[in-house]
Order: sequence, then structure tokens, then C-alpha cells
Amino acid sequence: MRTLSADRSARPTWAAALGAVALAACGAPAPPARAPSAAHDLERLAIAGFPEATLVRREGDPRPIVVVAVDGDEAGDGERIANVYRQRLAEQRAHYTNVHGDVRGAGTRTVLYLSAERAGDVAAVLRAVVTAPTSGPAPSPPSVPILDEEDRARAQRRCLGAPQTNEPATPELLNRASTLGRVHVGVVAPSAWVDRFSEAHVALPRWPAPRERSVGGGAGDSTRLRLRKGDGATPVDVLDAYVWAEGPMTDADATTRAGGVAALAASVFLGNSAKVVGIAPQASGVCVALRAEVRGASAPDVAEALSRFADGAAALFAAPGAPPRLSGDASEAALAAALSYTAVSGSSVANPAAPHVDLFLTEGGKSRFVTDTSASAPATSTNLSPIVIAFEQTRRLAAQGLATTIKAEAGQSERVFFLGDRCGTQGLPKTATATPAVLWGAIADGLALQGWDVEARVAPDAAGLLLRGSPRPGETPELFADRVAGALRQAVFVAPPPGALIHRVVLRTVAERATAEHRAFAALAEALAPSAPGAFDPNGALVVASSTSAEAVGAAFRELPRQPLAFAALVPDPKEAERIQAALAPFTARGATGACPRASSSPPSSGLHVVADAPSDLLLVAAPLGPLPAGEWDALATMAERLTPLAAHALPEGAATAVDVRRIGSPGNAALAFAVRGPAANHPLILSQLRAFIARVRGGAVTATLEAPLPPAVGPQDPRVRLLEAAALSSRGGGSAADRLALARKIPSDDALVALRSAPLP
Repeated sequence: MRTLSADRSARPTWAAALGAVALAACGAPAPPARAPSAAHDLERLAIAGFPEATLVRREGDPRPIVVVAVDGDEAGDGERIANVYRQRLAEQRAHYTNVHGDVRGAGTRTVLYLSAERAGDVAAVLRAVVTAPTSGPAPSPPSVPILDEEDRARAQRRCLGAPQTNEPATPELLNRASTLGRVHVGVVAPSAWVDRFSEAHVALPRWPAPRERSVGGGAGDSTRLRLRKGDGATPVDVLDAYVWAEGPMTDADATTRAGGVAALAASVFLGNSAKVVGIAPQASGVCVALRAEVRGASAPDVAEALSRFADGAAALFAAPGAPPRLSGDASEAALAAALSYTAVSGSSVANPAAPHVDLFLTEGGKSRFVTDTSASAPATSTNLSPIVIAFEQTRRLAAQGLATTIKAEAGQSERVFFLGDRCGTQGLPKTATATPAVLWGAIADGLALQGWDVEARVAPDAAGLLLRGSPRPGETPELFADRVAGALRQAVFVAPPPGALIHRVVLRTVAERATAEHRAFAALAEALAPSAPGAFDPNGALVVASSTSAEAVGAAFRELPRQPLAFAALVPDPKEAERIQAALAPFTARGATGACPRASSSPPSSGLHVVADAPSDLLLVAAPLGPLPAGEWDALATMAERLTPLAAHALPEGAATAVDVRRIGSPGNAALAFAVRGPAANHPLILSQLRAFIARVRGGAVTATLEAPLPPAVGPQDPRVRLLEAAALSSRGGGSAADRLALARKIPSDDALVALRSAPLP
């Protein structure tokens, strides 16, 4: 797009065009016509004191067309202004093809289509009709308050068709609509006609200065809730929602996003029925009308669901739509050009409003709520429904974004992202231990990002999605970020995984756990945290995984926005990650950002545990350490690495075939685990020697080893590992020497150790 700006005293841009026009008027040969512009080739005529005009040069159209879009504020303003414009056009005997109030989209506006052979006539009519001064007393406010049901009917008409209004336009409304920032012009015509119109447009007197206008902020600022009493015939509460967004959008795109709104409603409102009852896409925007049932929930829960739906619906429509459609009928192309200012204008006055959501909730006859939201009834706790009160309180909550980490590495061809719960499976009860593994596995399987490496990462200290991939050939950073964010929104927040997918992931999880070694480590986790084994074994015992239901996974999906979520990105340009994060923010605005839940308070069941089908050569010994500060948690991995060869050396020669010392658990519940393989007959001797070795570590016998400095850090090759480490969601080691020595003193005595093997010791 080209932007043409100048002062009225110096307009060299149009001098050549005027000369060519003069020669043509005198009978001289006309200059050769310019080649038609590409469909996306817009020119912006931006001159101080005049409305911006978007110019599209197209040769061969039967008649030039100028579309004027005038912004109003309230529902009905568009048609009120249109009625006045029709009268003014008749008085001037001006030729126009149409004028109507367009109330679809985030705002309301009047659209006027002008056409004439002489460009100067169109420019003069445009200014005279829109800027004609108006005076007179403002009408008195209506004596009868507007009822909620009338509000709903008005919103429905606004969404699905222009409302008919008999109310006159006030002088204040007309004068405000005639100012700069309210008027947007689109021109589709041959090049010579465009030049003549541009010159005539800026030769007229300057337009009135802009007045302050209210512009919608975030999605939460553009959401309204109304409650109306039902007739008592139905026990269920019904939600009528109207979501409209400004900006060009194809019918297919609008239909896809409408389906996302319905899926969001079905997910948010506890799986109750939700369906789209109307979609109205057009050049200026799109509106979706939806009806959903809201059954049996407390006022705070309903308010939270309504708030989450409003945020999510607005976010679904906040992503850019299709570029202006400048092909086809000249009137449609001119309207698209006039409205294209929303995407490219740098004027603060012309910023488009956020996608707008109106919610109308019908309360059944048995409801004890009393509601009056009319202007004559102040909003007090005595006359507002508890749902309204809870909703307003929810909307006033300070925005709390994702815990974000953005790591930029220049030259990277791939992008790596993590989105998930930064507390993982910490603190989960035994019955819910396997649910995160199934949930994130199903989300990963259903994520629509072709060609990307997508995996579910489930661990005690983080559970979510790891994504790795690259933009498509020729894909701009903006389109890439929007595509990834759209896929994540749909998969993680909008629609829960279907039951068939959940069932398939359950079977896969069970198959993965159906090994003797996995059973042994699951038993160790349950011994260390009897009521919340997820603190050590995120996938849970086999019986828990096999009994995980679609209902439990759906409930966990609905709770995602309340979890302490994290977003991490490894990208060559941080702006890509910031754009994706901004697109996800409405879904996580009220996500918890505090500390992770405490681990199980039940003490470990110390002593010897027998796992009947564990490998006969595997002996597991764990030293529980409980909650650890961050430094000691990092140091625990280094300690395990340095104790591995020392532990192997402490065992009698030939007693064991393999020794592995590892850090398990999370900072909220940590343990040091020794996994030793050897003949079952050697297990009593191995256990005795391990206990003696652990006592020596606790007594300071390996102080020099633990104090030795760490070798220079070498970053891992896998970018996913680097990303998780940068986001503090994973750590290979570290910690100071003091931390490692402090850990050694915390290792419990022999009677607190937990040992597991396949058969009892003699």
C-alpha cells in the first residue's frame, strides 16, 4: 500500500494528472491508461484536515463509485444518520445508488454509495451531505426504561439485520459523525477519475476537527451481560450470545470461527447444548448469534463461565481476517477499501473497536434472582442478580498473563514452543494422576499443525505441549504467528478432544505403562507420596490410567484457564512469540500465577515394598527429601550424577550389573533414587551396602566430590531441552557447592529409606 500525504499549498503528486486531464479536455490525445493495479494495491490519500481516502485504480468498470462509511456509537445510530442523509441527498438532487445503516460488525455505521460522471460533483456532494451543520434541542430521554428483552431483540436485529428505527438522529449525533476520524472514503475508478476526485476532495474546505470517541479496549471492556426473567415454563437457563467483529472476512472464515464459538460454549458451559443460530458475514465484519443452555451451577461458576466464553469468543474473532476483497462488483470493492482503514491506519482516532460480545441470560421461573439493569436503576447489590454481581467482579480482575519466557537465537530455522501447566502433576490426588497425561496426549494428537513435531510433555513439574516446526514457504512472520496461535487456541482452549481420541490415548498410555519396570517405578511413586503419586510418577499407576474417563479429561480441559500456565518460545525474532502470546492472552487472563499446590502431606511409607511383577533383577532405593528450594533442586541432579560412580564403587565387585542414581520428583517433593540391577540373590547385600554408602554421604565422606567445581556448561543440541531450561521448566543440574553439601545433610537416615524389589528379602 502506498500512502500519499501533502499540504494543501503543495500538491506536486497530482500536477501531472491535472495536465493530462486538461489536454484530454482540449481534444488532445489522452495519455495511455495505467495498468490495472493488483487486487491488494491500495493507495492511501492522507492529507491533514481531510478524511483519509483509500484509492483503488481499476480500468474498465462501467461507472466510478465512491463509498463513504460514517461511524456511529450506539445500535441504531447507523440508520438514524442514514435517514438524514437520504433527506439531504434528495434536497441536492444528488445521484446515489444506496445509503443504509450497517450495524453488523463491532460498531455501527452509515454507508453511502455515490456515483457520477464528474469527480468534482461527487466530492462536493460528499462534503455537503456529511458535514451540513445541524442545530436544535436534543430529544428528551424515553420515560419508559428499556427492558432486557427489548435489548436482546435489538441485539438480534443488529447481528442478523439492520434494525428499523423511528427515532430521529440528534444534532449532537450528526455533528459528531461529521468530524475527522469518523468518516472513511473508498474510491474504485479508472486512474484519471481517481486523480480528479483526489484533487477536488482536498480543494474543498477543511473538515471539522475530530472529537473524542469511545473506542473499545480489550475483550473484557467490550462485553455486556443482561439477565431477563423467563416465563417459568423451563427449568434451564438459556444464554443468547451475539458476537460481532469488524474487518473483512470471507464467508468460509466466518463459518469456521462461528463453529469455534459454538465449541467454546459447549466446553465452557459444562457440555450443555450450544448451537449457532445465525451468521452474518459481509465486507464490514461478521456477526454470530448463538444459543446455549446453562444448567445447575452456582452464580460464581456461571459468571466465570460467561466471562471465559466472552474472552474466548472475542479472541476467536480478534485474529485478522481476509485482506480487503477488491475484485468483483465495484460497490463491494469500494466498501472494502473504505473499511480497510481498520487494519492499516495509524490514526489513534480510527482504531477499530475490539470484537464485541453481548450476553443475554434467561433465568427460569424458579430462580430467586431479581434483576433490573435499566439506566434508571443503579447497579447495587440489592437489585442485581448474584450472577451479574459475580460477573462484574470477574471482569474487574486485573489481567494476569501467562508466565512467559522468550529466548531468541538468531539464525534458527525452526521455532520451538511450550504451552502448558507449569505445576505439572504436583499435588494431584491418586485418582487424577493419569488425567494430565491423557489430556495433553489427546491435545497433541488433535493439534492441526501439519508438518510440525508435537509432543505431550508430562512431568511432575510441568505438563503441556512441546512444538517444533518452521513457517511455510513464503509465510510472513505475522501470518505464521497467527496460524500457530489459532491452532493452539482451538486445541488447548476452545474445544475439548473428542471421546474417541481420548479413548485411543488412554489405550496407548496403558500400553506404554504395561512393562514391569514402569510398574515398579509407579509403586515407588505411590510409596513416596501415597495420596498424590503424581509428584513422582506423572503417568500414574496402570489401573489409574486405564480408568481415566472422557468426562474426567473434559473436566480437566475446562480447568486449564485456571491453572498456572506457562508459555515459552525459542525463536529467531521475539516479536513472533509476543504476537502468539497476545493471541492466547484472553484465554488465560484469569489463570493462576501463584505458587504450585503443595505436595501430599502424607509421609512416605518407608521400609521394604514388594512389587509382584517387577523385574527380578531390579532393586529400587529412594531417599525422600521433601520440598527443596530452587538452588538445591538444581543441585540435586548434579549430586545424583556425581554419586553414580561412587555408589557403583561402594558395592562389592560383581554384585550389580548396573547402578543409576537419579533425581526424581519436583521442587515441591523431591527424592534421590538408586536403581540397581543385579541377581535377586545379591539384593540383601546390595541394600546393606547402599545404606552404608548413604550414611557416609550424609556424614561428609564425599565432601570433596560435592565441592568440586562444575565443568563449563555446554548447551544441549536439542532446542526443546534448551527452551525448557530457559523457562525454568526443566533443569539438568547446577546449584552451588554449598547447595550440594546442604542436600547431603538432608538425606534421611536408614529407617526413612524406601526400598522396592520383586520379592521379599530373606
